[in-house]
Amino acid sequence: MAGKRIEMKDVHSIVLMLNQGYGTKHISAALGCARNTVKAYRAIIASKGLTYEELLTRPEEELEGFFTSKKPEEDDRLDKLEDAFKNADGELGKIGVTKFLLWNEYRLSNPDGYSYPQFCKLYRERAETVDVSMHIEHKPGDKLYIDYTGKKIPYVDRSTGEVKDAEIFLTSLGYSEYTYVEASPSQAQECFAESLRHALEYYGGVPQVLVPDNLKSAVKTADKYEAEINALLVKMAHHYDTGVLPARVRKPKDKSIVERHVQIVYQQIFAPLRNMTFFSIDEINAAIKEPLRLLNERHFQGRPFSRKDLFEEEMATLKPLPEHPFEIMQFRMGAVMKNCHVQLTEDCHYYSVPFRYIGEKVKICYNSHEVRIYLKGTQIAYHLRDYARFKYTTIPDHLPSTHRAYSEWNGDKFVKMAADISVDVKAYIEMILARKEYPEQLYKSCMGVLALGKRHGNDRLIDACRLGLKVGAVNYTFIKNTLTNRTERLWLEEDVEVSLPEHGNIRGKEEIMSNK
Repeated sequence: MAGKRIEMKDVHSIVLMLNQGYGTKHISAALGCARNTVKAYRAIIASKGLTYEELLTRPEEELEGFFTSKKPEEDDRLDKLEDAFKNADGELGKIGVTKFLLWNEYRLSNPDGYSYPQFCKLYRERAETVDVSMHIEHKPGDKLYIDYTGKKIPYVDRSTGEVKDAEIFLTSLGYSEYTYVEASPSQAQECFAESLRHALEYYGGVPQVLVPDNLKSAVKTADKYEAEINALLVKMAHHYDTGVLPARVRKPKDKSIVERHVQIVYQQIFAPLRNMTFFSIDEINAAIKEPLRLLNERHFQGRPFSRKDLFEEEMATLKPLPEHPFEIMQFRMGAVMKNCHVQLTEDCHYYSVPFRYIGEKVKICYNSHEVRIYLKGTQIAYHLRDYARFKYTTIPDHLPSTHRAYSEWNGDKFVKMAADISVDVKAYIEMILARKEYPEQLYKSCMGVLALGKRHGNDRLIDACRLGLKVGAVNYTFIKNTLTNRTERLWLEEDVEVSLPEHGNIRGKEEIMSNK
């Protein structure tokens, strides 16, 4: 051993203090020996696969001989290990990076290096101070940890061509770590509550306590001792007969399970889906199912059981679901405008109401998937919720049959104007006019599409219409976004395919190519 000779009592003291969990700096200062000596002792113990308890039972003479260093190669191994640890300090915490990945990289350049358990043990002990924290023993059926991943999964809105981001909701039971993952439009309260309802239905039961991170959708005011929970989550917890105990701010160990599972989800769900293109939240959730199943059925590292195995034990300790699921509804007041629509201000989206109610004040009741409109307690309109901003959802019967401002417009006029550009634009305009919507709204869409040809050039408009026909997106917004993003040439790609409604004016790809 380099440096001054260590006496037998010091050897025993070093091993004793290592066993008690003290760090290198503390042991060095207390015993007056070099830090490198303490590091070397620790490395020798790890390399020989012994525990501190085993060494402390040996006679002092044997203990001293055990650490007699006649191996300069051991110092070289330690130097290489230290280099790997310095690299780990900068890499751990990045998305998808684990100790196991870094150890594999270390062993590629050091085939005779330390084993993975030794690597992890020495990395933990490398800290110069001891991190004393309480070990949390999880009981079956006790806690459900809740969070969102920081990263999102993109999808393309088929009707507009706009790229949007789906939030990824994540829960994990404390005992079994059985995990649920779901894509959602946003972290809004009603979306959060609906995702949580789906999670409880996935588990088939209710834990004693819900432990959300300090999300705005769950916690109104964070507090070290008593956080203020959002009213919607309070109602939901009451409905499911469970409690809510938010994780403390800046206390990561309160939610260590779900934080660790965020990284696991990045590796085992995000990574397999990274090269896939989605066109809706439902498509993302359908794709998540298989990697989620594999995640829950895969054995824990070094153990002969999985999350699913533990969950089968835990299921019996969960409280039963209530007879009816929690109905999540929000309320807004609004006035019916002269165009026969009311605005849901949260989304900046407009929904139609029968024209006889123009000027009336109505109550808008909505959740994550539907919108109901009431006048004096009577429902006068129902729509599926649409999150597209500044768009209209219209039922034709809600509108008057004629409108002076558009009296001179008719479908034949727009078809003729489109035919003067190309047969593809003509087919696109005919598809717009074939939609079952209020005629004046269809005429506005046709006028907008044709105007884009003047702005961007008819050649680009033709390509955009071909793309729209190919993917089944027949509306003004899609053409506008396609031209703005310069993606109209995607119609030439083989993998842009969906089934289209039958229509005599839609030609096959071969015919389109022959006229290009």
